[in-house]
Amino acid sequence: MRELEAREPRLPRVVVHAPRPGHRHAVAKTDVEAFLLEVGASAFYGVETIELARGDDSTEVLALGRFEAPGRIRLFDVPESPWRCVLSLARVDVRRLERAGAQLTRDERGALLVSWTDDALRELVLRDVLLHELGHHVLQHHAGQRRIAAARARDHEAFAELFAERTRRRLDATKGGSVERGE
Repeated sequence: MRELEAREPRLPRVVVHAPRPGHRHAVAKTDVEAFLLEVGASAFYGVETIELARGDDSTEVLALGRFEAPGRIRLFDVPESPWRCVLSLARVDVRRLERAGAQLTRDERGALLVSWTDDALRELVLRDVLLHELGHHVLQHHAGQRRIAAARARDHEAFAELFAERTRRRLDATKGGSVERGE
């Protein structure tokens, strides 16, 4: 029995698609797998696949990830740094970018420029985007719902964000994480 407990959990299959021209994946397959093991099996139990996918060119909004029931998470490719944001960002989103390590400046027209190091962008995608999407999965999976939303969209988002925040705190505490992360 102890032998079974000592085995690593079965990780979801990580599928990598080629990014769009001018874009790249912020994380590698090995980054995702190592992070999942750090987070723990209870967060990804039931996730079948995590895709490093191509984003959608047809929208003005930069989508970084999406949970698709049942058991699929997509992490989208991102434009090369710097990102130019002509739409204003909510204060919570600005804080999230800063917490992850983005450098925020304005261009001559007032558009927000978001510059990233590789490590900072990896931090954002793993510790914010992937954890948030895992939160959606946890709510949906543990509610026993397969394709029908387990909660209203607003409540689903709130739960996913709370799950991500609590998991970041737990990870920081186990690593002796710093208080300055703003969590």
